[in-house]
Amino acid sequence: MSDVAEPKTIPSPSRFDDLRDESGQLRAHWRPFARTLTQLPPEEYERRRVSARSTVRDNGVTYNVYDEQAGQARPWQLDIVPFILPASDWKEIEAAVIQRAMLADLVLRDAYGPQRLIREGVIPPHLLLGHPQFLRPLCDTVPAHGVHVHLYSADLARAPDGTWRVMASRADAPGGLGYALENRLVVAQTFPEAFGDMRVARLASFFNAYRESILGLGHSRRDRAVLLTPGPYNESYFEHVYLAHYLGLTLVQGDDLTARNGEVFLKTLTGLERVSSIFRRVDSDFCDPLEFRGDSALGVPNLVEAVRTGGVVVANALGGGVVEAPAMDAYLPAVARALLGEDLKIPDIATIWCGTEWGRKEALARLGSSIIRDAFDARPMFSRNSTARLGAEMSEAERARARARIEARGETMVVQEVTPLGLAPVFENGKFGTRPVSLRVFAAWTPNGWTVMPGGLTRVAADDSARALSMQSGASSKDAWVLSTAPVDNFSLLSNGGKALEIKRHGESAPSRAMDNLFWLGRYAERMENFVRILRAVAARVGDEPAGALDIARKLLVPF
Repeated sequence: MSDVAEPKTIPSPSRFDDLRDESGQLRAHWRPFARTLTQLPPEEYERRRVSARSTVRDNGVTYNVYDEQAGQARPWQLDIVPFILPASDWKEIEAAVIQRAMLADLVLRDAYGPQRLIREGVIPPHLLLGHPQFLRPLCDTVPAHGVHVHLYSADLARAPDGTWRVMASRADAPGGLGYALENRLVVAQTFPEAFGDMRVARLASFFNAYRESILGLGHSRRDRAVLLTPGPYNESYFEHVYLAHYLGLTLVQGDDLTARNGEVFLKTLTGLERVSSIFRRVDSDFCDPLEFRGDSALGVPNLVEAVRTGGVVVANALGGGVVEAPAMDAYLPAVARALLGEDLKIPDIATIWCGTEWGRKEALARLGSSIIRDAFDARPMFSRNSTARLGAEMSEAERARARARIEARGETMVVQEVTPLGLAPVFENGKFGTRPVSLRVFAAWTPNGWTVMPGGLTRVAADDSARALSMQSGASSKDAWVLSTAPVDNFSLLSNGGKALEIKRHGESAPSRAMDNLFWLGRYAERMENFVRILRAVAARVGDEPAGALDIARKLLVPF
């Protein structure tokens, strides 16, 4: 496979190629894996690729793709060639992501506290007070230990010169953690020899630190810890189920919980069980229909009151969407200097907020060569519901409307530069090629400081454009391998396969909603069985007249 493992095309200078340098030579951190591929016969590589796809299918890994009418679950798309990061690159990324996570937490403390950034003119008032995700009922509410952000993620991509840029930040309910873990388990099994020889850093210690830090904030470890999900129609529901199982949490929906007298309880068959910690995967404004969105059926009424009184730890704390707005990126360098006294270690993509006279002038001048989007659009760029548009692809009428909006309501819009994303090798259609990629990195708060997951979720664009980088647009994924210069930690949260399976009965502790669903499943199965018995008896009695039996069967089956 030497001709496959080492494509001979020289990368375009407009994009950074992670596999090869400017002279066309393999980069040092890719050479060991390239040797592994070279030693594999084509049929063996294909066998491993098919095996990995079967594992994904057998594990039920799906991602729900939405359209305007209905959702559609499709198998998770995984390219088995990992995205490899040398230790030197990772050191830079790790320090930058920790800085970003600390900054996000400090911004939220200020936003729901003294609001010093506004009073001192560091950010315009509109960026906070005009933000749809600024939840006023939370003002002066201090979360457990004063920590707003327990899990943070940043989407990174290579600029043409090889430096990193932050494309987006997530501090409300970051997603992708479970998919990154599933990718690791599958790819590590696909290339076990390379995974061990290359000293790839493990992930289990990060997950354990994330879980233990939140559980330690609760009143008692004897109380329940739950993972709150929007339910099976959410695009990432598989991830929620997977994380709950891996972290040892109870998976719940909003109606499984009740908030009473400043505390939260899980409804079970044997009564209410106190909940001390909620790992949240529901957006903040959907979490309490009494305080926020009255049309939400995903949250828990009175949850905010329980948070105010300290009766429950919600991670991440409610209200984190404030720091995710693209408009915040325009002022983040100034915010970092004000709150941390230092510059950003990795910059964002260049962003201009159109809420000032200078910003409107610059935006109008760059309209045809930039990305135009709503100032508070936190959705992935160019996803199905994103407002992002390429100015170069807009018609004259669309540009005229954009200019009019910028001049009339510039504070609601931003303009961002178009940066070609870095390339990484992929395997498709029986051969290797390259595709634009981005890397989502996760950081978790612990009492001893922030820790970064050594790896992340690598998203691979469906074609050569950044517009196809969204999972909703058909993007695929990769595992991210961080090479370690020291011996790796073999700690694991997975159960030891060598131990005998201990059978226990836990039925009474399941959420009452789940047990109610099981009850009705049994009732309807019983009714169906009785109906089939009747249908079989009727068909047997009219068996001498096949046409008559078929007609009767059709009439009986009409309600179904």
